[in-house]
Amino acid sequence: MKNVKVNTKESMPVRKHYSNSHRIGDFILEGKPGATFDIPFKGGDHGYDYHVENMHTIMFARGPAFKKYSVAPAFQNVQYMNLWLTLLGIEGALPNNGTVGFFDSILEKAPKRENKECDNFGSSQVLECQKMPAAEKNKLASKLSSCPLAKSFPVYSKDYCYQSYCENTVIVNHDPDDCRKAVIEVLNAFSEKSSSDFSFLNTKYSIQCPFANHSSMAFFSAGSTSMSKMADAQFVFPAYFQRNSRTVATKTQDYTTKYRKLYVISGLATDTNRDGHADQLAGSPTHFYRILIRCLDSWVSTNPPACKNTGCARAFTFPILDEQ
Repeated sequence: MKNVKVNTKESMPVRKHYSNSHRIGDFILEGKPGATFDIPFKGGDHGYDYHVENMHTIMFARGPAFKKYSVAPAFQNVQYMNLWLTLLGIEGALPNNGTVGFFDSILEKAPKRENKECDNFGSSQVLECQKMPAAEKNKLASKLSSCPLAKSFPVYSKDYCYQSYCENTVIVNHDPDDCRKAVIEVLNAFSEKSSSDFSFLNTKYSIQCPFANHSSMAFFSAGSTSMSKMADAQFVFPAYFQRNSRTVATKTQDYTTKYRKLYVISGLATDTNRDGHADQLAGSPTHFYRILIRCLDSWVSTNPPACKNTGCARAFTFPILDEQ
């Protein structure tokens, strides 16, 4: 049907909060603005998509806590909860599925949120996890020992810390047995590509390679430079997933070529019951995600990421499946 989407309860995007309502039937019809449904029998209007601009609710806020004339991006109502908790000085007192810090940009005195650097054991040197050309190793070692640390990131969690790889960053859990992690990269269309097959670690954070069986490993990082071949950006993906994930790799490359520079977050998440919400407890990763961010005008900085005016993001999520 033109201008109409049809979903079942199972296939409804989780961000549409009404998907689990007991009032929902076997099929849910969603029309674009202007669509009309004529239902002669029992039915109802259960909700809307907050991405549709003319369905936005408007909130006005005034007071010493808020910046004058600031505008927040479109958001779901659940984000209000963390705002109220922050203003009351009891942030984190009531768990919810909103994003902590979402409204920081409109607050005069936003709480300081700082991702901690992971425990380190000395200077930055290159540890080969897979054999690499001597010239590449020397070049990486020189760069690692002289580049600045990342300043801040568009993600925040008390449970994670970061490892600096110059323009790249690895976000890992404080629990070494937790495989959920993310890689942040700045992709540039003009960067020098590396065709060599190797992986390495920054000895500042570890002197032991994470895996012994390299034959079944695959990178989930987005870049193709030497610095993106971080051993902690590898995972044992099923062959079926590896074949079908090439689409997002191609799409990432296409966007990099088109827009010249991208800020990219790639990572592993766990959702064992497939309810669309990340698990609180550690487990084997069940999903791979990638977020592509670009500036609509020009970049002010990539460390931390900042656009002159407006940014734009596109996200992909894939279940890690092993099917033929």
